[in-house]
Amino acid sequence: MRRMSVNGAALLTAALLLIACNRPAPARPGDDPTAHRGADPDPTLAATDADVVPPTPAEQTTTPTPLPDPPTGWAAYESPELRLSLYVPPGWEIVPVSPAKLDLRQTGADGWVEINTLNEANAFEWSLVYTPGMDGQAILETLLTAAREDGMFDAPRSTPLRTGMAAWLAEGTYEPLSDHVLIGVIGLPERALILIGHAPNDEDGWDAGLITMYQTIMWTIQPR
Repeated sequence: MRRMSVNGAALLTAALLLIACNRPAPARPGDDPTAHRGADPDPTLAATDADVVPPTPAEQTTTPTPLPDPPTGWAAYESPELRLSLYVPPGWEIVPVSPAKLDLRQTGADGWVEINTLNEANAFEWSLVYTPGMDGQAILETLLTAAREDGMFDAPRSTPLRTGMAAWLAEGTYEPLSDHVLIGVIGLPERALILIGHAPNDEDGWDAGLITMYQTIMWTIQPR
C-alpha cells in the first residue's frame, strides 16, 4: 500500500485546523412515650428514628455495570496527559506527540490514527470557538465544513462507545492526497476528543479492515 508522506499529512492536518416531605419533631426528655390520649401504645407502630439503623457505606454503594470486553489480544493503554484510556490492536505502536495529542501507528503498514484533545486553551489552533460542554456533533460539523472544501464526506452519524457514551463519526475522501479519512468526535463536559484515522484511498487498504479498526479503537476510548 502507498504510505502517506509527512508533507501530505501536514496538509490534511492544516486543512482541518482552518475551520471556522416534613417529619414530626422527636419527643423531648421527660415526655411519656405511652401517653397517647390515655390509650395503651400499639406494639405494631413503626420504630422511632432512634431504632432505625442507617445503611453502611458498603450498602449505599451501587455496583457499576461491567463494561463489554475489549477485542481479544488488544492491549490496554492509559494516557494521563489526555486523561483517557483505550485499547490498541496488536502490532501497533503508541507515539505520544504532545500533552494534547497521541498517535497510534500500525507497524510496517498504513494504519495511522491521531487522537487530539480540544479545549478552551487550544481551540484557536483548530480555528474553533469552543465552549465547555459543546456538542460533539456540532464540533464535527464544523470540521467537515473545512474538509469538504477539498474532499467528499458523508453526513455525521452517532455511534455508541464501550462506556455507553455517544461519539459522532464521518468518513470520506480528501482529494488532494487521495487519502481516505475517518473523523470522530467525543464531546465531554470540559473538553472534546477528536480522532482522525488515515488510510490510502483504495478498496483493498480501506474496506479490508482499516475503517473497522479505527471505529473499534474509538469504541474502546474511556475518558477519565
